[in-house]
Amino acid sequence: MADKSDGADLHAQIEGLRKEIIAIAGIVGEMAGPAARKRAMRTAKQLRKQAEGAVSDAEEYVEDSAEAIEDAIREHPMQSALLAFGAGILVGKLFLGKGR
Repeated sequence: MADKSDGADLHAQIEGLRKEIIAIAGIVGEMAGPAARKRAMRTAKQLRKQAEGAVSDAEEYVEDSAEAIEDAIREHPMQSALLAFGAGILVGKLFLGKGR
């Protein structure tokens, strides 16, 4: 199952980006005048919505993938165990080297 802390980290990053975009829009607005400021703020809001949509889609994809993997493990427990065992041997060989 997907780790909930990954989603929280992602949301924190999005919030940080949102604040940075708003700050940049404010600076640009001060430099260019009120009309440009409104356009910049509107663009910042649109970018934030697009980013939030992309994050939401990514979270949904990860959750669906995790559920599919869990279902496959339930349907084929022996094959899953053998695959995990083989992967463990392979990773062990990679980290410990061929001589051990």
